Amino acid sequence: MFPGIIVKILYSAASLQGLFLGFLLFRTSNNQPANRILAILLFLISFHLVLAGFDEREFFIAFPHLSRISWIIGTLYWPLLFLFVQKTTRYPLASWKNYALFAPFVFFLAIMSPYYLQSTESKRLLLDDFAKA
Repeated sequence: MFPGIIVKILYSAASLQGLFLGFLLFRTSNNQPANRILAILLFLISFHLVLAGFDEREFFIAFPHLSRISWIIGTLYWPLLFLFVQKTTRYPLASWKNYALFAPFVFFLAIMSPYYLQSTESKRLLLDDFAKA
């Protein structure tokens, strides 16, 4: 039990640092498009850290709509990192290719959307007892 509390504290501290750095990057004026992409990436990583740190049944029973979001959030990391590198190096971007980078996220979102669109009670029932659901 005690190591679990330490992990939660470390993940929460890292998440707060990521949110703070993302906020500062979002506000800066030099190389603004690249910094905004990096800020969005930091916000996503911070949110994912919170979900990973509090990955317990009780947490998801209290917040059932946050369950299984961490399953698809990782598919946004590499497209955002790729776009950040392209914007930083000032490499010309083709707009249709940028949207194609997010195809895995859209695919997994389409697969998971029946679960995400369920009511709170049906999610709690599923999280509480898989056999009963």
